[in-house]
Amino acid sequence: MRDKFVGAGGTPGGVGEFVMGVTMCCGGLYLILNQVTVSSRFFLPWLGSNQNSFGAVFTVFLIGVAFVFFDAKSFLGWMMLLAGAGATVWGVISNLEIYFRGTTLINAVFMFGLVAGGFGLVLKGLAAHPTSDAADSSG
Repeated sequence: MRDKFVGAGGTPGGVGEFVMGVTMCCGGLYLILNQVTVSSRFFLPWLGSNQNSFGAVFTVFLIGVAFVFFDAKSFLGWMMLLAGAGATVWGVISNLEIYFRGTTLINAVFMFGLVAGGFGLVLKGLAAHPTSDAADSSG
């Protein structure tokens, strides 16, 4: 028994449209993300008004690492290590500043057009396409 080839989304056909749509979306998203600038300043408000508090948090982390290396079963060491690592990650993520750099209108149209057109092709590729057998029997 011969199995029929199933296309994108389990429907017949549309593989080429689906692949082209995903490629367009990825290209457009790359161009959009390439225009984004991300910066950060690390500071935790409860450790000092507007000053950099990375040193205080990192010191807790390093003391925890020392405790864990001295005694791997040290509850205090693991808590200090995890608290320091968690506060560092939280502090960095919560203080990210994201900016979209200026670009020309034609570049913006091209970037967002690739994403929108690619998304449309992905949806078209997932929809069922008439097979050649169905087209021959209808006419």
